[in-house]
Amino acid sequence: MFVDDLSKRQVASLKFVLSAEKSMLISAPKDEVFTVLSQRGHLESFHPFCKENLVLAWETENRRDRIIYNNGRVLDRQFISWAEGEGFELLIGESVERRSLVSWSLEESQPAGCMVHIAVKPHLYAGLSAPAAAVIHKAWIRKSLVRYLESVLLGLKHFCETGEKVEPNKWGVHPWFSTGNENLRMQD
Repeated sequence: MFVDDLSKRQVASLKFVLSAEKSMLISAPKDEVFTVLSQRGHLESFHPFCKENLVLAWETENRRDRIIYNNGRVLDRQFISWAEGEGFELLIGESVERRSLVSWSLEESQPAGCMVHIAVKPHLYAGLSAPAAAVIHKAWIRKSLVRYLESVLLGLKHFCETGEKVEPNKWGVHPWFSTGNENLRMQD
């Protein structure tokens, strides 16, 4: 997969920052779950905060898309690694200069299930000292990101197990991505 120099520098700057992570068991074979994740515009089927998932490029060596959230916020994703059937990494952000690193991985789980794991390394930690990043992470970012990741994984689980598209905000609103609450402070 082609990765430009700016993206390589961003990944290197995020390698050792704190991450927010969530895993979930899905009662579907790993290859079926990965097939869902491999589809063009896949987030529209299961992401509870995604209004649109526009494909900018979806070739083997160049995968990029845009997420338009329920509240109108727009984030672009550039996939930087792709391991067929296993997972992928991507950079996501509102601008090319400020992107976070996201890793998705899948493991088979018996019987006939799949454990899906997502980890996010926020870009805002890249320029901070370790103590400052730890305080912000613990007090504010981690809780909200884990709640967000849980909703995304619940959506993927629901779609993979039932075939039904997930409705907006199915597991509650999120202050960063849901309509009507753009001015809310982060809640516990």
